Amino acid sequence: MESLERQIWGYSDDAVVGKEMLIALRFEGACVALAWDDDTPIGLVMSFPTRDAHTQHSHMAGVLPAYQGKGVAYQLKQFQKAWSLERGITRIVWTYDPLRAVNAYFNIAKLGATCCRYLPHFYGEMGGINAGAASDRILAEWDLLEPEGKAVQLEPHIPSVNTLEDGLMVNANFTLEQPQLYFELPQNYSTLLEQDPAKAIVWRERSRPAFLHYLEQYRIVGFRREGGNAYLLERE
Repeated sequence: MESLERQIWGYSDDAVVGKEMLIALRFEGACVALAWDDDTPIGLVMSFPTRDAHTQHSHMAGVLPAYQGKGVAYQLKQFQKAWSLERGITRIVWTYDPLRAVNAYFNIAKLGATCCRYLPHFYGEMGGINAGAASDRILAEWDLLEPEGKAVQLEPHIPSVNTLEDGLMVNANFTLEQPQLYFELPQNYSTLLEQDPAKAIVWRERSRPAFLHYLEQYRIVGFRREGGNAYLLERE
């Protein structure tokens, strides 16, 4: 699994979760699983117990770049779901970068997770594919007893929290109180972070206050692709 971690996330040796740690975690109730193509491991998922007996924290879920977009990640999460339900676990949580639209779509629209907590610079300085910007994360909450998600359609009457110009967030409105809101996202934050880190940092710094403000009273319940990537927020 250490080799997979390096290939998927670009982790250095001091950042990977080692074999001995994974063995200890599994002994204490962690879910540790690999996806295979014949004899070649191509993906992994790992979650560990939390202070709540019915909740696991999914620390890693990823697939080799050559196998991404082929349903492997979905199969891994479905295995994790089945494994958890067999043991009376009904909720899985994990963190992810809120600006990465591909991950957001998968977590919200495919799996049906929701989010209401923003965690600034959660992991501190990071390397690999996450190098170059603060490690802000959002906490996804997956209720395993609820239906899977689906992408939402563009509704013109729903206002957007933030305004974009030429693909860059320029400002946010902190006075909105409608029952539903959109939060616009970059087209491809991963590419932006790799090719134009300065703009990626601007996105992070301008979006953070808006996320923190609105997630105090709203929950992310949907993801929109039509008309540009955006979260759908609903007032709680």
